[in-house]
Amino acid sequence: MWFNNMDSHPAGCADIVILTTKGTAAEETLNLAGKGNLSGKIVIDTTNPISDEPPINGVLKFFTDLDRSLPETLQETTACIIRQGI
Repeated sequence: MWFNNMDSHPAGCADIVILTTKGTAAEETLNLAGKGNLSGKIVIDTTNPISDEPPINGVLKFFTDLDRSLPETLQETTACIIRQGI
């Protein structure tokens, strides 16, 4: 971990948390930050659900479907309030 005090996390000191990871790492990143550190915080999600698969004919693939966005999935799995990109 890149912070000194293992009992706290920088997200615990923030009023707003901005999530700027690769989309496939978003859930793990929020879990590492800790539910207690994110409780009551607004999390702004700037990630994109781009798949690790290579583009086909220049078209990117996504790992979400048309019925469910990445922020919706993250809200259910991490219990955070997610605001989509800015």
